[in-house]
Amino acid sequence: MRGAGKYVAVYDVSDDKEREQVAKVLEGYGIRVQKSSFECVLARGSRLTLERRLTDLKLESGFVFLYRLQKSSNRIAIGSVPPNPLDDSNYAFVIGPEQCHRTLTSPPASNLRSIPVNHAGFLQKL
Repeated sequence: MRGAGKYVAVYDVSDDKEREQVAKVLEGYGIRVQKSSFECVLARGSRLTLERRLTDLKLESGFVFLYRLQKSSNRIAIGSVPPNPLDDSNYAFVIGPEQCHRTLTSPPASNLRSIPVNHAGFLQKL
């Protein structure tokens, strides 16, 4: 995403219902990396919408922190860590009039396929 920034969202919410609401909102904007943390790539508009949606929850039992990472920030992975889901180097974005798709570019060109993504550009569960 051109002009987008990398963010880490972390939360500490004690009420189960509020915690589920926070997780549901964040799942639309990023990838869960731990129970209460998400990595996100957000354009300014998406970040503002995310902030508004989280504010609208009116959390009473905890908080959410949203940290912007600098462009020079690198992810250091130690241990048995899954691949970085935010690495777009293996994807191409195809925007159509009716819905957005992310197309895998790894297979041969004849085997390209489109996979639906959510509004933030992340793969949806099929």
